[in-house]
Amino acid sequence: TLSSGMMAKLKIAVTLARDAAIYMLDEPFNGIDLLARDVIRECILERAADDKLLLLSSHLVEEMEAIADEAVYLKEGKLVEQVNLEAMRNERNLSMADRYRQIYGHSEGAMA
Repeated sequence: TLSSGMMAKLKIAVTLARDAAIYMLDEPFNGIDLLARDVIRECILERAADDKLLLLSSHLVEEMEAIADEAVYLKEGKLVEQVNLEAMRNERNLSMADRYRQIYGHSEGAMA
């Protein structure tokens, strides 16, 4: 009886409520309104610690850039790159979104 957004929030709350060494969230911001995204981002950051691994997959790159330390880019089931985001920004002057566009950008003449 819950909406898709409410169901997504419930799943994230249940996942983050446990004290685990590894948290895996698939598209944690998908279908979530802007204000709830802020709350979820804070909850994720509260769980971040040296002895914890948070593995997040998302197409909402701008949301991920604000919370991720590392990025793994996969294309057609193959690893393209694993990179420290701070190093990528400092050494290559690229944001996570810039690199995403380079890897997954449409070829000339393709629909955007």
